Amino acid sequence: MLIVVKHADKNNVMTAIMQEAGLETKAKAIVFSLPVTGTAGLRLQDLNEENT
Repeated sequence: MLIVVKHADKNNVMTAIMQEAGLETKAKAIVFSLPVTGTAGLRLQDLNEENT
């Protein structure tokens, strides 16, 4: 799974994933972070925006 979030949100997202799916759960997931310096084919989308 790949999740791209703003730097300010990183720790909250990683903590939430570990609480719900971390090594102490049935999923046994690990989470790691890599900096994103550029992307192609991705765009920001307002989650409140209706898809038409």
